[in-house]
Amino acid sequence: MAPTKYPDVSVIDAPDGTRGEWSLQLLAATPDRGGQIVVAVSNAATPPVLMLGQVQHGSDAEAPTTISWSDHFHKGAFDSTDTAWNARMLPVRTTEVAPTLPPDDWAPWSALLHEPTDSVIEPSSRPLIVFPHGGPHSMTSTAYTPYIPAFTALGFVVVCPNYVGSTGFGDANIHLLASSGRVGTNDVRDVHAAAETVIAAGLCDADKVVAFGGSHGGFLSAHLSAQFPSTYKATVIRNPVICMATMVGSTDIPDWCYTEIGAEFDTCARQGNPPADILERMRQASPLSLASNVRAPSLVLIGAKDKRVPVNQGWMWHNALRAQGVDTKVRVYPEDDHRLCGVECAGDVFVSAAVWFHRNLHTS
Repeated sequence: MAPTKYPDVSVIDAPDGTRGEWSLQLLAATPDRGGQIVVAVSNAATPPVLMLGQVQHGSDAEAPTTISWSDHFHKGAFDSTDTAWNARMLPVRTTEVAPTLPPDDWAPWSALLHEPTDSVIEPSSRPLIVFPHGGPHSMTSTAYTPYIPAFTALGFVVVCPNYVGSTGFGDANIHLLASSGRVGTNDVRDVHAAAETVIAAGLCDADKVVAFGGSHGGFLSAHLSAQFPSTYKATVIRNPVICMATMVGSTDIPDWCYTEIGAEFDTCARQGNPPADILERMRQASPLSLASNVRAPSLVLIGAKDKRVPVNQGWMWHNALRAQGVDTKVRVYPEDDHRLCGVECAGDVFVSAAVWFHRNLHTS
């Protein structure tokens, strides 16, 4: 275990049997020094498995701490050689530099690119799914995500951008989005830059690009179709944020709506209803303000029990597109909430998304 420049962060060597990029989640630990830990380990190709580690601290402050992984549990589960797709980091050129930030506070960002390896289709003819994460202050890691192997099995290339505001690139990077009021601009720009990078590399068909995302990822997917209507041929959005100005009064996280436009929640909350200028800033940052630009067919997936993003958000997008003749449909899941993660629901989300993309891309 080798220390980095951050005193409270260390790099842990991969357990034997793992290969490539992998992700570790701590589930339990004994309180005594030199105790045991239980972790869930996964990578893009393998669902999470449990592993037991024995922590062994060095004899002094300079000696490294090591973790010995047990042969029990599922050691070796990652040593598979028949993975049907390749996952790798994709460096993305940032189109706007932050000159006010010290160099040490600015981290370049990247995207995770997933490509099918057993496809008979030429790389330049493959369809691309742009899959931004939600949050926006979260990230797409190398951990297993069921949608990825499912989409790649159908021949899609999938790019997952960790755009400005994502975690893992330092606090300053988060505030570049959250405190600057650039939501709906800088994050959208970065996600689209990832798509352009894949296209420029000849790894997909530029005429077969779609967007898929939930929550803030749905916000971004809707924005992509509005800001770059000639690029995106279809979208599937799950419980999307469509208009923060109408969401702020009915969500369980009203502070989020203020923070993402760079406004002070406490100050505004003391005034009662949001001031008109704040509501206008929320409206302008939201995809609904640009809905008239959209040409891409949009499938909207809504959890009826969602308290995070009220159900009216998805319906607003559907109604706005339908009013201008854009093909759009809504699927409502009565027993599911913001995550749409129930077993039957998640399965239906994937099948519905795959059918929607294939139909609108005219792929088999």
